[in-house]
Amino acid sequence: MGYLSILTGTIKTLSALASLYKGCVAVNSRFLVKKIEKFSERPFDEDVVRDFVEEIDINRWEEIQDLVIHQLTQAESVIKAIYERNLVEALLTRRISDAEFWKMNFVLQHLYTFDISELIKLYDGGDCPTQMKISFSFYGILDDSGPHDEGEGTLSLSSIYTINDFGKKFVDSIRG
Repeated sequence: MGYLSILTGTIKTLSALASLYKGCVAVNSRFLVKKIEKFSERPFDEDVVRDFVEEIDINRWEEIQDLVIHQLTQAESVIKAIYERNLVEALLTRRISDAEFWKMNFVLQHLYTFDISELIKLYDGGDCPTQMKISFSFYGILDDSGPHDEGEGTLSLSSIYTINDFGKKFVDSIRG
């Protein structure tokens, strides 16, 4: 009897795990659909896409499409799908280079949506915590002045962080 009850318990556990897995897949699929819908809300200009694709190697175009799919599946928010769409549009319209597109996608993938909203605030003249500024500096979005002279012979060991050209271009590109 002990063996049968263990086997029955194991089967019930596996059945529950299978149901949980199916539920997770369904939730994840719905979330992915929402991200794809946001990405696709504004269609790309067909002439712009055609011109872009004609100018580049077909393998490169496939790599770009693969990256977009990867970004959409990995994005932790629907807002990132909008940012990704805007990056693709910036690439297609040549507002950013191919190299900038790939670097900006790296940054987009590694920053949380909240962090990006803080970066946008900083870009708009606001402020954000120093720890975030250090992180943004790591991704090449902000420049770190290092220690600086505060005048009257006083040296401050704190850094002054300023958004650089790449950071400005990144924010302009994700905003669309």
